[in-house]
Amino acid sequence: MELKRRYSFSFVLILNFILAVSTVALFFLSKILNEKWIFSLYVTSLTISYHFIMRLCVGVSVDLAIKKFSVRFRSYIPVSRVEIKFYKRIKVKDWKKNAITAKPDSFDIKKVNFKELLHNMIQAELVHEIIIPLSFVPLLFIIPFGVPVVFILTSFFAACIELKYVMIQRYNRPRIKRLIGKGYV
Repeated sequence: MELKRRYSFSFVLILNFILAVSTVALFFLSKILNEKWIFSLYVTSLTISYHFIMRLCVGVSVDLAIKKFSVRFRSYIPVSRVEIKFYKRIKVKDWKKNAITAKPDSFDIKKVNFKELLHNMIQAELVHEIIIPLSFVPLLFIIPFGVPVVFILTSFFAACIELKYVMIQRYNRPRIKRLIGKGYV
């Protein structure tokens, strides 16, 4: 757990770099060797690179925009009772522990107060909500590149992963709001 907390953002940066380099290398290999399977690897690597780099860019952009404009979230789409029942039914509490975050200190109650935690949670939810539709941008490349299965599967699974993080943030928000309401700031 500590290893995940200390190195997660560095890991994300290194992974993005490795993906970008491997995509460029596969591009040149596919041009030089003119093999279909290498081209398929290139397209797969390109798509995966897009998903990882896009996530990093969205997260950093939202973070910078919020800091630049001093945005504080007073209200956001409220979490309904039906939604909470759904989250309990699918056992978000059980699987949220395994979620990876690029900025674990932002969600550590030993390092931030509950108001900051709530702000960070809503910001994270916003980031993941922006990423969901952006996960489908690679579908535009089906026509020029072919290989529709790669684009469809990576887009679908990427959007599902983001939805998981939105659900985690929405599941936790009412509890944090109750604690703030009780004076635990």
